[in-house]
Amino acid sequence: MSATIDTQAQRSMSVLRRVAHFDWGAGRFTVDTTASLAATLAPLFERTRTPARIVSYDFDHLRSTGRIGPDTALKAIDDHLPKPSFNSTDLDMLVTALRLDEDFHAAIPLYDPEFPGFRMAELRVTGTEQVASGSRSRRVWVLAVAVVSKPTMFYRVDTTTHRMLQKDFGDPAATSFRLQATDGP
Repeated sequence: MSATIDTQAQRSMSVLRRVAHFDWGAGRFTVDTTASLAATLAPLFERTRTPARIVSYDFDHLRSTGRIGPDTALKAIDDHLPKPSFNSTDLDMLVTALRLDEDFHAAIPLYDPEFPGFRMAELRVTGTEQVASGSRSRRVWVLAVAVVSKPTMFYRVDTTTHRMLQKDFGDPAATSFRLQATDGP
């Protein structure tokens, strides 16, 4: 996985645009592009292309509209959210912005039209550990993220730089994945 984040001025607001590339091998890849307000991480839009589908939607406070599905059978997205929510695709960026400590626990609202819209995620620091990152070993917070109907994900976030170094997700009984950051600051 590689990701870039840049800040742009848009209608006198500072906007974070995040582009993440996932290479699944055999010519299969996913590109996620999201935008959110820099000051609050409130979502503005998402554009995702996977080997099998397109996900494209915009946020307007409590409403999300767009399209989802394979090229040949796109379906409309028109969801009304019960309260402001973060885009679940930006969860990686969000966890690096949090002030983590050994007692950290929070519930955050997430939105993703694929799983199946609005839901709450429980975030809890479960401890610290050492993680190899390139040529160095780093102390990380282990952050468990539990979302209804999905296996728990585990983030490993550098205790000093707040950089995400690892993310484990998927169903350990079936297929699971580990994303590892490349060596850096």
